[in-house]
Amino acid sequence: MKITDRYVKMVCDRLTLPVEDVTGKRRDRELCEARQVISYILKQYTRLSLKAIACKVGYKCHASVIRDSRIVPDLLINKQYNAKYSPILTEARVVAERIEKEQKALLTGIPHLPGDICWFWNTGTQDRFPVIGTFDRIITDGDVIKYLCRELPDFSYTECLFVGDNILPAAFRGRVTMPQGRPAHPAPMLPAVRITRKAELCTTY
Repeated sequence: MKITDRYVKMVCDRLTLPVEDVTGKRRDRELCEARQVISYILKQYTRLSLKAIACKVGYKCHASVIRDSRIVPDLLINKQYNAKYSPILTEARVVAERIEKEQKALLTGIPHLPGDICWFWNTGTQDRFPVIGTFDRIITDGDVIKYLCRELPDFSYTECLFVGDNILPAAFRGRVTMPQGRPAHPAPMLPAVRITRKAELCTTY
């Protein structure tokens, strides 16, 4: 799911409103307020252009996005409005911080891009043979960064290392041996996936 869609869905879920109604043309008060909040959040926490935000929430003109960026903070002075929307804005900020952390990890850690063939394992399990698979994306569990493997979507791992030319990660050498029958190079272990670096980011807008 794209980052922008995560914010839209989050607001709609909290207000129990259908996404298609909020991003549609109806002018009910609760829908208009939801649009304002989504517009404000997208301007605050994404790199979308004003025109793209307007299109996302169903506005005809980007001027409405500029208006929302000014009016929402003013409306928060109202106690009833604040009680309804302040928790949503707080949650959006937390989500934005988590996304930023995930993106930094993606840019600075190993692997760098989805589609890389990698070794996966959890800290403290170097006595067992690591898993090899396709890097999918990064998630956070509290302060811990975890890596997801496309072939095993129900599991997450604290360690991930791009295969490259290494037959076995250094942390495992001398502790485990290659199972008999496995090829010298790990690539054929996943015949359906090539070792390539795809040019798309893990979290797209």
